[in-house]
Amino acid sequence: MSLPLAMLVNYQAGGYTLALAALVGGACRAVLPDSLCLGLLVRSRQQDVITMVLLGVGLALLTWKVPGG
Repeated sequence: MSLPLAMLVNYQAGGYTLALAALVGGACRAVLPDSLCLGLLVRSRQQDVITMVLLGVGLALLTWKVPGG
């Protein structure tokens, strides 16, 4: 969903959408039981949550700081 938004609207809409998806993925991994997160069971829960939250925050900050749009 973020790629069509970036192409059709502007890159900021796509960047924020991708950041939101990463944050929602991290929140889901933190809250949902392991039986509902089958694709994410390769690493530990803590590592997944930290990685996804840092990725989401980093993407949001980069999207906010890049000029233009």
